Amino acid sequence: MKKYYLISEEELKRYEVLTQALRGCITLRQASEILGLSYRQCLRLKERFQNEGFEGLFRKSTPHANALKVTGELRQSILNLREKLYWDFNILHFKDKLKENHEIDLSYETVRKILIDAGLHEENKRKRMYRRRRRMPREGMLVQMDSSQHRWIEGVSEPWWLVAMVDDASGWVYAELHILNPFKSGHGQLVEVKLSA
Repeated sequence: MKKYYLISEEELKRYEVLTQALRGCITLRQASEILGLSYRQCLRLKERFQNEGFEGLFRKSTPHANALKVTGELRQSILNLREKLYWDFNILHFKDKLKENHEIDLSYETVRKILIDAGLHEENKRKRMYRRRRRMPREGMLVQMDSSQHRWIEGVSEPWWLVAMVDDASGWVYAELHILNPFKSGHGQLVEVKLSA
């Protein structure tokens, strides 16, 4: 009796590349590079292919147990319990109550996904953590500059520009106060101030 397989492109590529490696057309190291696997992974795959044939190329993972046992009926009963009895519980406590009182044993993540899909729980949008950059080791390696236009001095009708430059290593602040726009060719009058951090 003939066997028929429904295979992915990746599995077909594995078959073709390993067949070439077994015939000696390419080395196993070249095969591992083509498939994007480590040499050891490719070696194990080749051994499985030799021992089990074409079926040895298929992924050995099976669907997660929770994915297999969550039916539409079970999903609906979980949602009903959440809405009627446990509406004010957090997910972990709700999961524990499902197990203790209703003999429904699911993982935290499965319960969370069911509630999110039904719109009964909002997905956490965590703030992105930013790592502070280390300061430069020596003066002059990085000087950051910024400018601002403002009426800095009371009684002066036109705004002045403050151009601040900060040395990253030492923290020295160099500030220039321009009466005219410093970005045009004529700078006008200039007041220079050097402040320490």
